[in-house]
Amino acid sequence: MTHANVVYWPIGMINTFSEMIEAMLLKLEEVKKTDMEAYQTYFDRVNIEKLWVEYCHLFNHRQYLDKQANNEKVDFLLKYMTEYSVCTSLIDGIEGYRIK
Repeated sequence: MTHANVVYWPIGMINTFSEMIEAMLLKLEEVKKTDMEAYQTYFDRVNIEKLWVEYCHLFNHRQYLDKQANNEKVDFLLKYMTEYSVCTSLIDGIEGYRIK
């Protein structure tokens, strides 16, 4: 998490990585139709990478997010950090980013 700061994750890079990840997830939809087990394996791998991008977006650039987008990122992070047992020590801090 040392490298999660804005110096390493400018907004342009976040947007580029987000677009790439979404494109990968979209391509996986074809695999879902033929091999659900492979789909789930690849989905989880890509989704874990998405966690880092979404975390860095929320942590460094939340000023670019409206309330709904902000809270969707919080929900996504909480759900999948818990599901994948990734950086669970950050979960309490992430809830603090929710806009009420």
